[in-house]
Amino acid sequence: MRMSKKSSNFAAVFVSQPVHRQSMYMNKTHIFRLLALMMVLWAGGKGLQAQSLRQSVCVVYPEFSQEDSLLLAKYAMYLFREGQPVEARQTRGRARGSFGSGVVTDGCVLTNWHVTCYARTAKLVFSLPDTTLTYEHCPILSSSAEMDLTAIALPEANGLISPLALAINPIREDEDVTAAGFPGLQNLPSWQLTRGSVSNAKLTLPEEKRTYIQHTAAIDPGSSGGPLLRRTGEQYEILGLNTLKAFARDQVGIAVPNEDLRAFLESLGTPDTSDFAMMDTIAQRLREEEEMMEEALSAPGIETDLRDKWVVTLSEDWMFPGNHMVGVSIDAYSWWYMLGGFSLSVPIVPGPSGSKAGIAGGFRFGGFLPIRINGSNLLIPQATAGVQVGMLFPKTGPMIYVPVRAGLDYRYEFEQTSLILGVYYVFRPTVNAMSGANFALEHGISFRAGVAF
Repeated sequence: MRMSKKSSNFAAVFVSQPVHRQSMYMNKTHIFRLLALMMVLWAGGKGLQAQSLRQSVCVVYPEFSQEDSLLLAKYAMYLFREGQPVEARQTRGRARGSFGSGVVTDGCVLTNWHVTCYARTAKLVFSLPDTTLTYEHCPILSSSAEMDLTAIALPEANGLISPLALAINPIREDEDVTAAGFPGLQNLPSWQLTRGSVSNAKLTLPEEKRTYIQHTAAIDPGSSGGPLLRRTGEQYEILGLNTLKAFARDQVGIAVPNEDLRAFLESLGTPDTSDFAMMDTIAQRLREEEEMMEEALSAPGIETDLRDKWVVTLSEDWMFPGNHMVGVSIDAYSWWYMLGGFSLSVPIVPGPSGSKAGIAGGFRFGGFLPIRINGSNLLIPQATAGVQVGMLFPKTGPMIYVPVRAGLDYRYEFEQTSLILGVYYVFRPTVNAMSGANFALEHGISFRAGVAF
């Protein structure tokens, strides 16, 4: 009974005191507001951390002088000749411009050697939420192709740039990691922050004695040189430098470990210029080969292979006793000194009752012998035979032309095309297909002009 009485009293008090009930509701509201405020503060803290990473990670653009770009282009040509097309394309791409990522630490910006490669300076761009900081012509302090690392001098820092420290504690497999960088999106660098875990703390690649970190944080082309990070409390520290991605497998990112980064920073030397010395030697050899080729091209003689194979010309035939024909021809010259092509002409035949005009089309074939006078000038004697079928208006029946030409072309080679000027003797039997008795033997002079490509 005491319990039931106590229960009824509690119910009565609860019901008879609405002020107490209102106070309880207000307390719940305060709790919800407090929770919401904590969520906002937590989200704000995350945003500040993301912002601080933007203050530590930048886009790295290697800078090449015009002389170095020409040297890289010649080296790419050498690689292509040596049967290394992939390396040639990569070298040519570096000469035309590329980008990667970098991270600020220990008074400099660290990135991969394959990002800056043969550059002597680099442009650094920090993409902050409210502004963009750009530093051009930053010198390369040190580089190592073997370690795939480069250190770039950072100009006098301001409060907007924040360096990150290298991790001290050893890497643990399955620990959470973050990858930051600027991979390409529509050929432009785009900020990317991804998370994953360490899947192999001691990865060894074939034919390499060093070890790497394998992780599952997403990285893409352009992420090279960006940091692989561990979060400790409110701070991030560098575990390694992202350098490779396995495209044949899912979620396999590869980073240079911080032990290598620390060893590289402790022994900062000078940029490795041995590659430039090697390329200078190769470029000199290429220059000598080009000079020999130019001398060979400048020497008179039979040309074994014409540079421009296709020829488009406009011709005008003056026949005796007065017929006239204007035409366009397209010819293909092949390396075995044979040619073939198509022609479209407008024949004009004068007569006692007025001139007749028409249209004719057909094909021709023949042979030629190109003779080079010097580097850009050629004389090309040639002879062709062909067949054209046409019609004169007013209608006189189908006409069959069998032109035979012998003459000389002059060709002047420009950088991309060649100019063609020619003069020919033309012998042209003509048959009216409706009347075999209407047969004529015409001859005359033909002039033509056009281009070869």
